[in-house]
Amino acid sequence: MRFYTRFVILLFFLISCQQYKTTTPVPVMALLNSEQKKIENTQVIELQQAGFNIVAMPFVGLEQNIKWLGLADSLDIKLILADQRIDQFMQNPQKQQMLDSMIADYSIHSSFYGYYTFDKPDSSMYSRFANSIHYLNAQDPEHPALVNMLPLHRQNDINGLNYFYRDLWNLVDRVSPRLICFEQFPVFTADTDYFQNLEILKSICEEENIPWWATMTQTHHFSPAVEKSQLDVQFFSVLAYGAKGIAYYPNAFERDNKEGIILDINRSTSTITHIRYLNDVVQSFAPFLNDVSSVGVFHTDPVPKGCVSLKAGLPLVNMMGNQFLTGIYKRGNHYWIWLVNKNVQTGAVCKLFFNEKVKHLRQINFGKVENTDIDLENNRFKCELVFKAGEGRLFELDMKE
Repeated sequence: MRFYTRFVILLFFLISCQQYKTTTPVPVMALLNSEQKKIENTQVIELQQAGFNIVAMPFVGLEQNIKWLGLADSLDIKLILADQRIDQFMQNPQKQQMLDSMIADYSIHSSFYGYYTFDKPDSSMYSRFANSIHYLNAQDPEHPALVNMLPLHRQNDINGLNYFYRDLWNLVDRVSPRLICFEQFPVFTADTDYFQNLEILKSICEEENIPWWATMTQTHHFSPAVEKSQLDVQFFSVLAYGAKGIAYYPNAFERDNKEGIILDINRSTSTITHIRYLNDVVQSFAPFLNDVSSVGVFHTDPVPKGCVSLKAGLPLVNMMGNQFLTGIYKRGNHYWIWLVNKNVQTGAVCKLFFNEKVKHLRQINFGKVENTDIDLENNRFKCELVFKAGEGRLFELDMKE
């Protein structure tokens, strides 16, 4: 019996270790903008220490890119690299050897994640750079070519069609990207189309099986830094919508308020501290994010334009509370729900009503904190949860057999 007990403990330990090893970390990317004239090795190290596992570098030169790959290898992070040969090939598509040499230079490095191709392209450019993406997809399928998308901030066209919907479909049809990074600013305006654009992005990328990441806005252009609750709303909302990665601009432009800067060796701000915390939080969700399918994202009143309220036929049958969203996911017969308080100014109460198949909720906590079971009221299948401004949480539904 003693041998059997030891064997069971050892087997459990080995299985746990194997699960830990095979969990793919959530990509957390730092987008270094091209206005920064010089990037020091110490700054890359600082990003790694702040929880970033991918850094997108502006192009300085091939020699410097190779040096950065060596540094990244020593830090156990990966790089997305820009290279002028992509632009040269776009000007002269007959010279495929330029892309061949670029692939040969980078693809052999274990710290190389992919190619930084085009930043916020206008739809008029799609036909020009489609050949580059197609060639990279075919010749180096292990390393995706990243396209950074910025929705056009205009009203719907004369036919009522959302411009971002049109542009994103054009991108998918003509360019065939294997990785999209979504970026929108400003986010917090009275007439924001942020959630409508997330709805469009989620729908198209799921249909075409394209993973997408989302860039957080941590500093308003020409205005003060974003509040912590505003960061939280973005962070938890994009996860609820199915983002597979998170990105930030760690070095702000000169015109921006400096409180939002992450990358600065000589100072620390509340924004920097909170983003480091969120980088830790998102890794707690890695097993969940990599292995579930979406049922849908639903909003309470007021429902944003282009979004929907809760539909029938789900374990969650009703949700009461202003400005909440829920992202519902499943794996087999198991369900998980994201809940996000979109109110960035005040806390709020959310009342949840479930069908008779739900026994209770289990809150998935961050880090090493044990998950919390939340019982439902007897025979009423409901509970009330209090959320801070901008707060988001993930719950597992414990279903009856």
